[in-house]
Amino acid sequence: MTNKNNKSNGSNAAIDTLKTAANEKLDAAKNKFDHVIVIGMKNDTSAIDLSSTVNQYPFLHWMLNKTVFELNVLEKQNAAVAEVENTVGETLNGTE
Repeated sequence: MTNKNNKSNGSNAAIDTLKTAANEKLDAAKNKFDHVIVIGMKNDTSAIDLSSTVNQYPFLHWMLNKTVFELNVLEKQNAAVAEVENTVGETLNGTE
């Protein structure tokens, strides 16, 4: 597998590591879910591949929107936690 954007010789090892991590995540998810959407990208292209057990477009669309919403909520929660941790750290260190 070649990557047009990355000319380094170490890129094959990095790609193999990413593939291994992706396969481990997929293996860990087996038999846990009723409906699945798998979205992937090959390293040598910017095209996104989508595979799903959902055969109804409206439900697939809803699942994707719900995922984006949940990611936004998680991102805001993580930012709020980081802000609290910084404030607490500054208070404990007397740098407030």
